[in-house]
Amino acid sequence: MKKIAMIAGLGLLAACSQSEPAPEPTETAKAPMPGAEWVGTYTEAGDNGATVTTVISADGSYTEGDGAEMNEAGKWSMDGENVCFDPDGDGADQQKRCYSVTKPDESGKFTATEVGGDGRSIEVTKRPDALAPEESSADDVD
Repeated sequence: MKKIAMIAGLGLLAACSQSEPAPEPTETAKAPMPGAEWVGTYTEAGDNGATVTTVISADGSYTEGDGAEMNEAGKWSMDGENVCFDPDGDGADQQKRCYSVTKPDESGKFTATEVGGDGRSIEVTKRPDALAPEESSADDVD
């Protein structure tokens, strides 16, 4: 009986001294935002011929304006292959709009065509020289 108790005790001691499996990480890495390749600064000719600048940020926000003044802000997202912009506010001119886009050429120029709405197409160019939004300071955009 003492042998059985001693063997059982050694077995318990061996079981207790085994290392426990590593704990599962409690934080999960953030998956990249769908459409993260769209983050950057873009220019296009506005309806009145003025150059419009759109800054798409990694946090899901965007701003748009004539370069001197950013007069529209909101959230951007992907809807399948379409890039969508949802301006802040609820006015008639502040509704979500989505664009299908062509593959950019070697200069970064592509065509964006509004899905639904009036179906207008615009030529857009990604500015390779612009700072990524997270690299610019808050003083850069008013």
